[in-house]
Amino acid sequence: MIAVSKIGSDHVGANKNNQDYFFVSNDEKVKIIMDGCGSGDFSEIGPRLFSLILQEKEEINVENFEEIVKEFFSNLKEAMKMIYKDITNILYNISTFTILAVFEEEERFTVLTCGDGYIITQDQEGFVLFHETKEVIEEDGEEYPKYFVYNYVDKEKLKLYKEAVTFTTHIYPKEKYANVGVATDGLRFWKNLKYLDGEKFIQLLKKGKKGPMSRYINKCNEKYIEENGEMKKQDSAFKDDISIVF
Repeated sequence: MIAVSKIGSDHVGANKNNQDYFFVSNDEKVKIIMDGCGSGDFSEIGPRLFSLILQEKEEINVENFEEIVKEFFSNLKEAMKMIYKDITNILYNISTFTILAVFEEEERFTVLTCGDGYIITQDQEGFVLFHETKEVIEEDGEEYPKYFVYNYVDKEKLKLYKEAVTFTTHIYPKEKYANVGVATDGLRFWKNLKYLDGEKFIQLLKKGKKGPMSRYINKCNEKYIEENGEMKKQDSAFKDDISIVF
């Protein structure tokens, strides 16, 4: 299994932190990635806190996961009330993050998604596909991604979602799929890769080696690379933060 999180090149240039985070259970049957929203001033805080909470749970499964998420946001909101008079902005700023979670069960992989990202599947023949979860509402030329925190802040944030924000369920039976993982939406820039071999990325996923994958991502973000003895300029393939568990 591979689990890696790297800061995007644009975040380095803007002096921002890595706003992604991930969690993997000890038996590796639960794999979760969280992507902090760039519009939240401190949105890396929420994913890190949530990961710490997950580490304390005796059991995390597809049946109790949404309740764990609700408990986290409810407790965080109450804690903020003890410190701030108006918690709407602070709660939004620290906990606007997407959540994609994979649960390996006996006969299937179940993926729960709330917000943008990618589900990565490898079928029994070894073929790897990337499925984008574009859970966004567009209005007046603006995009409003699906964030669970909308249930706990000013209802103005929730107006585009007529019902409470919940998870979307995706099922992948093991008779067809050998492995399923998730990645944050920073993966979208990888599609624009020009000079580095994109097939290598897929092979690294299959091998599940963190070190080689980290070095590959670093290489993809270099401004100049050597190809056949010639230096060529390239755009960063991972401009946004990228987290992958597979």
